[in-house]
Amino acid sequence: MKQFFLVLAALGVACGPGPAEPPTADARSLIDAVAVARKSWNGILIEFGSPRALPHLSEEGWSHGETARDGNTFRWASEEAAVFTFTSDRAGRHMAWIECEPFRFEGSPSQWIRLSVNGEELTEIELRPTRERYPFELPLREGRNEIRMRFRYAGDPNRSSADRRRLAVAFYRFDIPPEGEAPVARRPGPFAWVNEGLHLPAGGSVTFYADVPGEAQLRLTPGDGVDIVVRTERSTLVEETLAGEEVWEQTLRANGPVEIVLRSVSGTVIWPELTVPAFTPPRRELQAIDANIVLIVLDGANALRTGLYGHDKNTTPAIDALGETSVVFDNAVSQAVYTIASIGSVLTGQYPERHQSVSFADRLRDDVITFPGLLAEHGYRTAGFSGNAVASKMFGLDQGYQEYFQIWEQEDYTGRGDSVLATFRDWLDDVGDERFFAYVHFREPHFPYNPKAPFDTRFAPAEPFPEGMADAKVVEALNDRVAAGEPLDTATLARVRGLYDGNLAYVDDLVGKLLRQLDDRGLGDNTVLILTADHGEALFEHGFLGHNTQLYEESIRVPLIMKIPSAVPRRVENVVELVDLAPTILELAGIQATDMQGKSLLGPAAADRIAYSRTVWKRPRYSARNKNHKLIWDSRTDKKELYDLIADPKETADLSEEDNFARGYLEQKLFTWLRAQEHLRGNAPAPEGVEMTEEERRRLESLGYTQAIQEK
Repeated sequence: MKQFFLVLAALGVACGPGPAEPPTADARSLIDAVAVARKSWNGILIEFGSPRALPHLSEEGWSHGETARDGNTFRWASEEAAVFTFTSDRAGRHMAWIECEPFRFEGSPSQWIRLSVNGEELTEIELRPTRERYPFELPLREGRNEIRMRFRYAGDPNRSSADRRRLAVAFYRFDIPPEGEAPVARRPGPFAWVNEGLHLPAGGSVTFYADVPGEAQLRLTPGDGVDIVVRTERSTLVEETLAGEEVWEQTLRANGPVEIVLRSVSGTVIWPELTVPAFTPPRRELQAIDANIVLIVLDGANALRTGLYGHDKNTTPAIDALGETSVVFDNAVSQAVYTIASIGSVLTGQYPERHQSVSFADRLRDDVITFPGLLAEHGYRTAGFSGNAVASKMFGLDQGYQEYFQIWEQEDYTGRGDSVLATFRDWLDDVGDERFFAYVHFREPHFPYNPKAPFDTRFAPAEPFPEGMADAKVVEALNDRVAAGEPLDTATLARVRGLYDGNLAYVDDLVGKLLRQLDDRGLGDNTVLILTADHGEALFEHGFLGHNTQLYEESIRVPLIMKIPSAVPRRVENVVELVDLAPTILELAGIQATDMQGKSLLGPAAADRIAYSRTVWKRPRYSARNKNHKLIWDSRTDKKELYDLIADPKETADLSEEDNFARGYLEQKLFTWLRAQEHLRGNAPAPEGVEMTEEERRRLESLGYTQAIQEK
């Protein structure tokens, strides 16, 4: 039994973790967070390198955000032309500034920018070789304004064989000073990081959010003429006006996030610094469990439609029974609401922005490290059984498996999960005494919603759609009706949800048979079982049927059940992510996870964990979710939604205009995370392209992916 002890302790089901290292001081310059902090100013400002700039930038012509050596952020224009937009409450001719630096290479000519504003051609700006701020006059419209830029050249960076970009100009910031402010040629840009610190412009404020685990020291220098307000969600800790240039220091006592607002009346340079206790997590020796591992994925399984997670219909008796003998994670979140990106994260332990397999045009690279590959290197026999044509070799999701069965290619394929189960059964008979890992991916309850009898009418009458819903055009028509404001009748809504529940009940029956197959072969007590889903499914809770495009709970929350031999069953309320599965499975096998962003679920769980998810599209919607709140941000439009998941679990009341603290905190967390992903992506090879046959295209369209393929 010794081999199980560390795992049980780490899960918190037998005893606590070992002692942590003594806390040390961790001084964090808040300057590092300037790029993602919320800024307020009477002028107009775009900081191109920040994620906050994305809604202003055209989808084409721009690269990812980067950080210069001096700490300022920038973004390359990566074609011969680029476009950005902004909104103004003023009209007429006004002075603007643009801060940029040309891409240079041996023998390159001088670079220029030709500007047009709202279709009106402006002057050409000849760029000097180094980073500079250039003034120009532009005719503003009240409302939306568009600036188009054309460049003399876009060159090959030739910095690595993986960098395929064509670089023209690195842009730092665009700003239009407030009405009446005299232009100063050598003044740094608003909120720029200069040698002395942060340039806080006249009338400008910057708001930071930071986690304070008990006590922290806030230090500000110099601080002349700065108003400072520090508060928690419920109380104000500091409210002062600093006069003079002496160093200001204050002890903050809180047990959670704090908001720090710095405001200048006349303009100044400040250097804010926060020192918080830093804890080293307890050290754990990796020790393998001598057991097989089976990972079951139910495609599109909405956790909230299972009995285990509170559904009032008996859709999942087998899964519910499995949960009674397992560790159940109540707040498990998928990294993406579509299969390609989600399963890419499961395999690699990396977020989609890192592994970059995020669309039907992007294939997971052949050189990527996956946990099945590492298991195979350490003696496991590894096999994948996929019933969904998206979880396929075409998209590189077979990486690392010794065997990968694409069930739809078999002559006797029934079109349902029973073919997946039969193939797994036959393979299991061939394994013998070998230690194995099996990935079993059922298509159900994913569309088509066509459960076989008796599941087809178990939860709703047969009308309408007596044959089920197998035509993606029917779903598209229903979505169009609802989007046009036409409410669904009660019978149609009940039938749609009844068919989905029938699909779920059907695959639950297959899960029960799979568990019996293991038991019949004497493997039940010697196998780690993990059951989850790649994403959920919307059933018109928020005016939409399907997945891919929404980030509400029905789409991102997935079941996650882990049955480890001899582990004590329990429920875990802390937020966890599917990106955590790879390091967890590797730790179960005694293998050290490397280059993975997920956290092993066998270690101490963080109570304040934030999970990140995304939709499809080149510019997706993103969400940041903790136990209490969820923020949804559209990177194309800058629209934000905020929900209190405790008081409003069905997400009916958007608080984004009311709860500034929760919104600001999650906003900064999301942009900090997204900025880190952009930096990591900048150092990684580009994803490989997908070659799709007409037959493969038709197969994906039959699963309802018509629109996503068209956007490929």
